[in-house]
Amino acid sequence: MIALIAEKPSVSKDIARIIGATGRNDGYLSGNGYMVTWAFGHLIQLAMPEAYGVANFRRESLPILPPDFQLIPRQVKAEKGYKADPGVLKQLKVIKEVFDQCDRIIVATDAGREGELIFRYIFHYLNCRKPFVRLWISSLTDKAIREGLDNLQPGERYDNLYLSAKSRSEADWLIGINATQALSVAAGQGVFQRYKLSRRDGLHWSFARCLQLPDEALLARWNKQRAAQLERLKNRAEKSAEN
Repeated sequence: MIALIAEKPSVSKDIARIIGATGRNDGYLSGNGYMVTWAFGHLIQLAMPEAYGVANFRRESLPILPPDFQLIPRQVKAEKGYKADPGVLKQLKVIKEVFDQCDRIIVATDAGREGELIFRYIFHYLNCRKPFVRLWISSLTDKAIREGLDNLQPGERYDNLYLSAKSRSEADWLIGINATQALSVAAGQGVFQRYKLSRRDGLHWSFARCLQLPDEALLARWNKQRAAQLERLKNRAEKSAEN
């Protein structure tokens, strides 16, 4: 039996149709020697500071430098803090059962850095040891899928792509978490509230928001320049029509 995992259900269905896996099951399709399952984007994320014993925004806790990053199921906001997304937990259970029943895995997540990270995080979180190969396609036409299946690539060929994505993910965590906590401590807020801007008291600063503001300013300036250019073109066209 061969497992195939895609990044989203719609892609899985397109590929399953080509390989003859048309049997519908809860969380996967099966048939013709294949079990086809899917993720919903990022099912796994890096654990938050609580996992490393940091429960509050305190100056003495900084910088937070985990010796090894922990992987956890994607979190959603709950009444008290955050919890694992129930839908994610259910699909992870399905994926594990599919992997356990198969001899090898075809990775059909998106052909790119994030697609590679999505699969590898699931693979490592489930502590899977099955061999895997890569379906590397940029189109979902029947022809592209068939050609890709005829030219499956060794999984290790994309190890550096995964390491690049992993480094980016961990760097985002280190910069975002530490800078957010540092800004919050500097603003006088000592209570750990993740990294969302608190409009109620104005003391909890978000590093992501600090990065967003310059981006918004650039976009506003670009829109202003574009509007001015369109106005000049309109005036030029009107003058030409008058002549």
